[in-house]
Amino acid sequence: MIKQCACWIFLLSLGLALVSCSPKVDQRLLGKWSGQDGDTFEFAADGRYIHTEKGHAGAEGGAFTVDNGTVLRLEPTGTKGGSAPLSFAVMFPKRTELELVSKTTAEKLLFKRVEK
Repeated sequence: MIKQCACWIFLLSLGLALVSCSPKVDQRLLGKWSGQDGDTFEFAADGRYIHTEKGHAGAEGGAFTVDNGTVLRLEPTGTKGGSAPLSFAVMFPKRTELELVSKTTAEKLLFKRVEK
């Protein structure tokens, strides 16, 4: 009985350690953002995003990660744009503003938080 209890405590501790070591999503990024061109991005706590282009039917999405709080990596799952991963420098000039700068083209994209 004591061995079984010790085994359960060990497994529970191991599970908690794994959860605490998993990458955390930057809370500032979560939510819906609208760009100056009308495109929107919505970032969820589970590491998924949805991108909707103004004037286009439907949306595409995929997975995202934020490295060191400064680099946003998007991994599209759809066929639009060749599904190549994209990297952006990410900054928050204000609480309601998101600035992304493409790592490949240096294009600057500005977004405002969409309040619900």
